[in-house]
Amino acid sequence: MTDYISIFDEFQYLIDSYMIIENITDKAKSVLKIKVKFVDGTSLNIYESNNYILDKHKYGYQWMSRGEELIHRWDNTPHHPHILTFPYHQHIGSEQNVHPSEKMTLYEVFIFIQNSL
Repeated sequence: MTDYISIFDEFQYLIDSYMIIENITDKAKSVLKIKVKFVDGTSLNIYESNNYILDKHKYGYQWMSRGEELIHRWDNTPHHPHILTFPYHQHIGSEQNVHPSEKMTLYEVFIFIQNSL
């Protein structure tokens, strides 16, 4: 699971607050859900899960405007098989605007947001 505390410490100047929605870890799985509020009023919904039995890692990082409209989302949900980087993809500005994406990490998302603010 991502060491989100270290990432939040490094980018603390961007963060107004954050709330842990869910943080479960056991022998079979881990699930992490966090909502981060940035100083500019935008927010990031973080979702990561690991299934240790099936050796599967899922993620979704959804950056939202002050008005809760999608700015950018990166995820690896396998629902766009036509995308060259399947299952990795990104939604830019809307759910329908889907583009290829390399596998993303929370750290890379914070770098992207930092460079966009």
